[in-house]
Amino acid sequence: MAVNTLRQSRLRRFDYLIERGEALGETIRTMPGAWEPFESGGWRRSADRIQLEPLTFMEWRADCVLFLSRVIPQGSANWHVIHELRGIDPHPERLAWALGFLRAFRSSYAEGLLEDQALVVEKGVFMRLLNQAQESLGAAQPRLFEHLSAAMLAAAVLDAAVRAVCLRLKPPIRITESNGEPVPLAHLIASLRTRTIIEEDQSTALLSLAAVHGHVTDGAFDAVDSQTVGTMVKVVCMFVETMFP
Repeated sequence: MAVNTLRQSRLRRFDYLIERGEALGETIRTMPGAWEPFESGGWRRSADRIQLEPLTFMEWRADCVLFLSRVIPQGSANWHVIHELRGIDPHPERLAWALGFLRAFRSSYAEGLLEDQALVVEKGVFMRLLNQAQESLGAAQPRLFEHLSAAMLAAAVLDAAVRAVCLRLKPPIRITESNGEPVPLAHLIASLRTRTIIEEDQSTALLSLAAVHGHVTDGAFDAVDSQTVGTMVKVVCMFVETMFP
């Protein structure tokens, strides 16, 4: 999934949640006040309560929390909104509050204002390296093994990007063994798939590239051809665009 596709998918999700929230406003119902005894004798009726259909509201609230926790970077000044959203009651004024934030977040996301600047910088470094790999590959002469410079750049980005993604998860995926040695790249990719961070087809593609990464790091350059390197650069580029939107 390219970055623009991911952005459009998230914007559609914003629209869907906003639409569901607006529809919730039509489920308002009045709960009659209860009769309560006075201490001095007699009875009085408490004020009527206005609330939304509770089960539908709680499902919508949970969907909003899950989605926003994926879109808003942790540590952001806006992260407190997610914590508050978890505890709101099914009352019209709380619904209006939540919808107000959803609309504001959608506008900010569409303008790129919710992006984690650290991720933006990290992605910029990865994309510059991949652009260099593409340039090297475009001028490659297979018999002279010039395509291997592209392979080495792509392998370095793949390894760094996978480990960066593992570390920023909550909880993070360990990238080193107890003895300090790095966890093999293939194991990290499998862990990302287990955590449903990546889809099955992307996992398969990355695992096939983990073998190429192994050839490059081990110096087994005869096992790497220019066509394989071209595929590697494209797949790694797609991974970076998806994981660092």
